[in-house]
Amino acid sequence: MAFENPICQNVVCRQIDVSKKPAVVTVATIHGGTRKNINPDQVEMGGTIRSIAEADRARTEVKIEKAVPVTVNDPALTEKMLPTLKRMGGESGSKVNQRVMVAEDFSYFQQQVPGMFCFVGITPKDQDMAQAASKHSPRFYIDESGLLAGARCLAALAVDFLSQ
Repeated sequence: MAFENPICQNVVCRQIDVSKKPAVVTVATIHGGTRKNINPDQVEMGGTIRSIAEADRARTEVKIEKAVPVTVNDPALTEKMLPTLKRMGGESGSKVNQRVMVAEDFSYFQQQVPGMFCFVGITPKDQDMAQAASKHSPRFYIDESGLLAGARCLAALAVDFLSQ
């Protein structure tokens, strides 16, 4: 059986309103069985759960290993740097997302100093961003010109922050 990763999100989308309570369920690995016509005694699935809700008609054991803390942008720093982001990315290219399910080790830095996590647009110009493969997909592809724009934006953020 083959399926694409977005199907995993259907479980989340049908159970809760993700615009109010974001959630992510990613099944990234599945290991079990030795033959296609023999039911295995055990199947191991690995992935990411960023919000847990009771499943319907399923029995499961969830073992959650310690992961990185939640990444939360410092509101004052974000507000202060928003003009720079808009100058570098344009009004339409710069927006503040209230909630994005990000798990990054950047959050360790944010425990020590105020931090702001931002995304760089790297979707090829001729591709609809909504249709592009996610960064965790084997079909992920970037427009490398976005890296130069991202580097310029980070430099501008640093200069503007240090100038204030």
